[in-house]
Amino acid sequence: LILHFDGSDQQYIVAMNKKTGETVWKTERSVDFKDTDPKTGKPEREGDWRKAYSTPVIAKAGDRDVLVSLGSMALYGYEPATGKELWRVEILRSHSGACRPITGHGLVFAAMGAGGELVAVKPDGKGVVTDTHVAWRYKRVVPRRPSPLWVDDLIFLVDDGGIAACVDAKPGEEVWKERLGGNYSTSPIYAD
Repeated sequence: LILHFDGSDQQYIVAMNKKTGETVWKTERSVDFKDTDPKTGKPEREGDWRKAYSTPVIAKAGDRDVLVSLGSMALYGYEPATGKELWRVEILRSHSGACRPITGHGLVFAAMGAGGELVAVKPDGKGVVTDTHVAWRYKRVVPRRPSPLWVDDLIFLVDDGGIAACVDAKPGEEVWKERLGGNYSTSPIYAD
């Protein structure tokens, strides 16, 4: 059982034995929250800048499993059995990530929260891979709460303000965009 704890006071991920409830491992988030905020120039990122609400997912990187976890200001890849951080993509202007990452075509797709971008990441890196493993970025219609939906080779998005979009997952290009109206927090689903 893997849980996120990304609050304003503490940020870590933990694995627990599902039969006993004992902690198997606990890993602190490694992004530097004391860096300067690019929007305000203030020396620390406090409160909401440290929060995240996402659900982790397992992705394949070649023949190994990678636990993909969206925290505040970063998307992380961990070794599932040990909690060892393998890589991270830093988006230091994003926070409050709530969308569940999705996988396909050997990539991980994550809507980074209040930073307003969807990133496609190759999950086989080591260390900080922001400049080396981001295959593409999409910034036009990116949700803060509703998770993206993968169907065939397409990613469907509905942002919080009621705009829907479809993005081709391979090149990251927008196929269409349409205003639905209203506000959205729930994630789209696919049914036959």
